[in-house]
Amino acid sequence: MGVDETGQGGPANRTRQTDCLLRAFPNEDVCFWTKSIDNSGVVPEDDPKSTGTRWRLFWSFWLAVMTVSILLLPHAHNIFVGYEITNLESQVRDLSNDITALDVEIERALNSGQMDQAAQRQDYSAPMVGSIFYLQPAGDSALAMNASSR
Repeated sequence: MGVDETGQGGPANRTRQTDCLLRAFPNEDVCFWTKSIDNSGVVPEDDPKSTGTRWRLFWSFWLAVMTVSILLLPHAHNIFVGYEITNLESQVRDLSNDITALDVEIERALNSGQMDQAAQRQDYSAPMVGSIFYLQPAGDSALAMNASSR
């Protein structure tokens, strides 16, 4: 600082120009010069070991993927089998309901009252005494053959 009229240094000697100046930053006087480098023309040398390394990496990755796939295959199969079992159980339930409904319908149809009414409607009557013929087996154990005419 400067010296004022009294001979002592102090704020009286400051000027308006120096009031707004900042303190110097550390290493403010150091400059770094940069030069742009163009490496587009540089071709790296072939490394004979790099090709083998890439193939080993490829096959080890492929082997890891296949191992994980094989390990997860039974779990995925169990999931699909579970869905199939659930579908089959629902089909069994539906079919048992259908069987029960058909059993009820058969019981209604085979009821003796229903059979008598159906026989009267369609004019079924008991056969007369001389109209029943009983077939005797031939004894040579020959069976009739159903052949279609062509």
